Amino acid sequence: MTQHVLHPQRLESRENLGSINTVAFSPDGRLLATNYGEIWDITSRQVIARLPVSMSGFVAFHPRRTDIVAISQDNAVLVIDLTQNAVFRRLQIEERCAQSIAFSSNGELLGIAGLTESEDASTGIVRLWEWEQERLVLEVNEPNALFYSVAMAPDAQLIAASGCFGPIGNSTSALLLWDREGRLKGKVEQENAAWNALTNCVCFSPDGTKLAFCGVDDRPCIATLTTEVVRTFGDFVCPSTPELIESGGVQEFGGYGSVVFSQDGLHLFAGGGGHHHDWGRFKKDRDVIEERISGGGDMSNFFTDIFSDLASSASLPDFFGLLGCWNISSGEPDATFEVSSTPIKCLAISADGRTLAAGSDLGLSLLWDISPLN
Repeated sequence: MTQHVLHPQRLESRENLGSINTVAFSPDGRLLATNYGEIWDITSRQVIARLPVSMSGFVAFHPRRTDIVAISQDNAVLVIDLTQNAVFRRLQIEERCAQSIAFSSNGELLGIAGLTESEDASTGIVRLWEWEQERLVLEVNEPNALFYSVAMAPDAQLIAASGCFGPIGNSTSALLLWDREGRLKGKVEQENAAWNALTNCVCFSPDGTKLAFCGVDDRPCIATLTTEVVRTFGDFVCPSTPELIESGGVQEFGGYGSVVFSQDGLHLFAGGGGHHHDWGRFKKDRDVIEERISGGGDMSNFFTDIFSDLASSASLPDFFGLLGCWNISSGEPDATFEVSSTPIKCLAISADGRTLAAGSDLGLSLLWDISPLN
């Protein structure tokens, strides 16, 4: 099978040099919004507006209008009329930290996932709102959990959320599925993931029969809801082992953290990243540190000297981005993407299915014309 080689267009922010963790297309595909509140014109590749709010990093377009929903830094859901670039509705939420927002396909419902915290534990929360009436229609609470992503089936009768249970570093990643009454309909769990230890993205297929998520070994997975069969795509990049560290070799490891279906439901896209690590140089730096600690003497500039050594050493990771596309029927890769040298943080596809967008580090968003795959 011939693979397409696809090259990106770059949208480079001049004002925001952090990670682009959210990208969202307008319904007509002409505009792209990012978590920094920048609104890009796809054709001119210029920022044409900036949202008039301080955002916490999450943004979504209404699927049928030019309204944008964003989570503000004071933890409110703000609905912004883009034609006026003004907030026209504010929905205060109780979550300490809202991690994800998603519209239903008709735009009537808004899902919010996140967590609240007490003195001794955190509780993962998924809430479903009829946002125009400001009416809460569903709330699900999971003790000792943190949800990173929420999605609704096309008919809005199923709600999925992904995240982790237990303390970071000793967590179990999980994907949960509920009906509109809040009854648990399915659950997929895994132990610590190799790259990010979190299942941090979930989405429904356009026909609502499948769920895609980043699952076992941080590879993209698809669960078929009718059969509960889970398929895994792509290659597993193994984590480090004591033997590899002591061998002094160079290792590539990472994984995928974002998934999206093509609009025709025939392809699965996944983005992520990783780094190369020189364990030989790492061992030398480790020996220097241990010698300084055990040698005694003047320690007043110890940490300054150590971090200066590490910053100039070859043991610092060499990062790279990952972006894959697979034919869902055959499981074979369909395209090769030119990507950035930093990890891919998020993905989105335009409503006409012709453009794939990705967010990366250093204020960089990338666009690919994926019409050759259609």
